[in-house]
Amino acid sequence: ARLPAPALVVHGTRDETVPYRDAGALVAARRAAGRPVDLLTIRGADHSLAVGRRTPATAWGAIARFVSS
Repeated sequence: ARLPAPALVVHGTRDETVPYRDAGALVAARRAAGRPVDLLTIRGADHSLAVGRRTPATAWGAIARFVSS
């Protein structure tokens, strides 16, 4: 939450390595600190952001837009 740069938190709802609720805690901490943050939830995605064996194209698009902004 201390870093001033904008953050994009990307998390899958079926992540068994890092629970999805941790994404909410990180987003809440950044917002409480007045830091810019967006949350990209990938429904059904695991820790590697894959749904099945592929990361959804919409996720890649959102990540690309964030990085290029």
